[in-house]
Amino acid sequence: MPTNINNKNYDYKYTIDEKLKNLPKDKYKQALKEIPKYLDISERQFQNYRYAKKDSKTNITADKLHKLSKYFNCTMEDLLNL
Repeated sequence: MPTNINNKNYDYKYTIDEKLKNLPKDKYKQALKEIPKYLDISERQFQNYRYAKKDSKTNITADKLHKLSKYFNCTMEDLLNL
């Protein structure tokens, strides 16, 4: 069972889900469609990134992580759930 502290899920490898949930509702829905296109990946692959557990072999390439950091206006390190 995931551990939730202050509404953050510490079992995920990346903070994508947290970043999305901090968006206003209309932006959230828009982002779910925009981000996969922006990264040139399928919506399914984006979901795999979003919900990747810390022990998962799923990794986001550096170029896609860089694009995500630009999208969310944060550093690449901010997207890593360390």
